[in-house]
Amino acid sequence: MKFCPECGNKLVEGAKFCPECGYKIFNENNSNEKLDRNFSIKKVSSEAYIRRVLSESSIENSSVAPDIDEKLLITAAKTIAMNINPSFIIGIINTALLGKGKTGIVFTGSDAYIRGSFDTSIKIPYEGISNVKYDLERKMTDKGKMLEIQFLTIDYLNGNSIRIDSQKLDASFPFNFLAQVLKDFDKNVDKIEVSNQVIQLTDLGPEIIELYFKAVIIFLKSDDYKISSEEYKELVTLMTKVKVTKPIAKKLRDYRFSENIDCSFSEMVSLLRKELNEQGVSYTVIYQSLAMDIISMNKNRLKNWKDFDYIVGAMESLEINKKQVEFIVLKIESDERLISERLDDKQVGELTKELAAVASGAGVSLGALAVTGAVTGWGAGISGGLFALVGSGGTLIGLAAIAGAGYGVYKGVKYFSGTSELEKSGIRINALTVKIEQLRAANAYIIDDINWLVGKIASFANKLQESEELNSEVMNQMVAMISQSQNVAESGSLVEKDQENAEYEYLIANLPKKLDVDKYEELISKDINHELNDLLVKEVYLPLSEEAIAGSEENTETLNGLFLNEAADFETLGRVRQILENIRYFDTKASAAAQSKVVAKKAKAGLKSLFGGE
Repeated sequence: MKFCPECGNKLVEGAKFCPECGYKIFNENNSNEKLDRNFSIKKVSSEAYIRRVLSESSIENSSVAPDIDEKLLITAAKTIAMNINPSFIIGIINTALLGKGKTGIVFTGSDAYIRGSFDTSIKIPYEGISNVKYDLERKMTDKGKMLEIQFLTIDYLNGNSIRIDSQKLDASFPFNFLAQVLKDFDKNVDKIEVSNQVIQLTDLGPEIIELYFKAVIIFLKSDDYKISSEEYKELVTLMTKVKVTKPIAKKLRDYRFSENIDCSFSEMVSLLRKELNEQGVSYTVIYQSLAMDIISMNKNRLKNWKDFDYIVGAMESLEINKKQVEFIVLKIESDERLISERLDDKQVGELTKELAAVASGAGVSLGALAVTGAVTGWGAGISGGLFALVGSGGTLIGLAAIAGAGYGVYKGVKYFSGTSELEKSGIRINALTVKIEQLRAANAYIIDDINWLVGKIASFANKLQESEELNSEVMNQMVAMISQSQNVAESGSLVEKDQENAEYEYLIANLPKKLDVDKYEELISKDINHELNDLLVKEVYLPLSEEAIAGSEENTETLNGLFLNEAADFETLGRVRQILENIRYFDTKASAAAQSKVVAKKAKAGLKSLFGGE
C-alpha cells in the first residue's frame, strides 16, 4: 500500500494525485522505467548501453545525444556535471522545474553526475561497482503525515560507498531508475567508452579522414559507376573544407580514378565505424555529417531522394531516418537560399530559428553540422552554412546566437554614422568570403588531378608506342583516363563559374542598397577625380523607376533617393566599390565627420531661410 507523503492518506495503485489533499504523486512505476527487459542478449559499450536505456525509458524530461537541447546541454554540463566538456555527454534527465538543466542526472560513457536543488553535485563512476541497493522507507511525522524517503547506495570494490537520499535530492528524482541502470551495467557492458560527441573531421586522424572520403567516393560511383563533373566539383570543395593534406589527397586520387571499387558503401561505413571506435569518436555524429555531405552532392535529387535506391540504402547504412533526411534537405536548400536570395541577418535569424526546431525534432546533432566545416576553427566564422558556431572559449553558441543577434552585426557608432547597412548582411558576407576561399583552394586539387591524369595518359601512350601490336587493355585504360580528364576539366569550369558568381554576390553584398546622397556628395567633393568618379557612381546608383515606386508598399519618402542597380556588370560594380572605399564612405570617422558637416550645412541653410538670408 502506498501513502500520500503530504497528508498520509492511503492511495490506490497508480494514483497520480492524492484524493484527500490533491498532492501530486511521484509515480515510481511509470518513471522508474521498465528496465526488466532482457538486455543481456549482446553486451555493448557503456555509451551504447546508456543511450539505449535512456531511449527506451518513459522518464519525462530525458534527452539522449544527439537530440539534446543546446541550452540544456551547456547548463547541465556546468551545474550538474561539475563543468565537464559538454561534448562527452550522452544523456540528461532534467528534474528542474525552473532553470532547466540545473538539477537532475547527466550521463557520460564513464560516469553519472547527480544534483538536487539543495545539494552539490555527486559523481558516480561506473567502474568498479560491486553492489547497488535501492530502499524506500516510510515513517509518520509528528503531524501525523506519512513521509517516504528513498535511498540509493552504491558500493565499490575498493571499499568506498556513495549514499544519496530524497531528502537531499528532489522527491521526483528517479532513484529506482538510476539504481536499475547501475545494477544492470556489468551484465550489459563489455567496455567503458568515452567519446567526443562534437568534433571536426580535420582534427581527427588521417585514417578516419581517408575512410570518410572513400565512403563519399563509393557513394558517388554507386549510381552509375563514375563521378560526374558536378559531383567532382562538390567532392573537391568538400576536400577544401576539411583541408585534406597532400598525402591523403594522393591516396584519394588513386582511389577515385580507379576502375575497381574494393568494397560496398555499407562495408566502408563499417570500417569507418571501427576506426572511430578505436579513436574514441562518436560514430553517430560522424554518420550524420557524412549523410549531409553525400546528399548535398546530389542537389538535383533532393526533392525525390526516396526514389533512388542507392540514396535510401546509404541512409540505412548510416542509421539515418526519414525525418533526419528531410532536415538535411531543408538545411541544404536554406544554405542555397543564403547565397541566392540575398538574405539579410534578420531573415537568416528567422530561417535559423525554424531550422533549429526542425533539427531538434529530427534528432540531428549540432556537432554533426560542424564536422566538415559548418564552422571554421571552432569560433572563426561560418563556413558554407548557417549553423553550429562555437565561441573562443570552447562553449557552444550555436543556432540561438545567430538567431538572436546576427553574426557580424556591428552596432553603436556605425549605425549613427550611416555605415550599418552593410553589417545587416554580415552572415551572408562571411559565408560568401569562405565560399570564395574554398573555391579558389579547390582549383589546386583540380590542377594536381589534371597533371596526374596527363602523366598517366602519356605513360599509356608510350606503352602503345613501344608495343609492336595494339594493346586493347592499355588502349581502354587510356580512353578511360581521357574521359576522366574531360570530367575534371569540366568540373574546373564549374568551379570557376561558381567562384565568379560568389564574387559577384560578395560585391553586391558589400555595396549599400541605398546611397546616402548627402554624405556621398560631401565626401566625393574632396576627391581629385570627383567629376569622372561621380559619373561612374551615378551609373550604378539610380532613382527607382515609376513602376517600382508604384508597386512598392513603402512610403514615398523611403523610396526617394539613389538605389543600387544590381544588374550592373561586375567590373563597374567593382570600380564603384573602390571609389566609395577611396572617398572613405565606409570609414566610421570620415562618415561621422561628413554627416556632421551635412547636418551643419542643413542647419545653416535653415537659419538663412528663417531670417530671410540668401
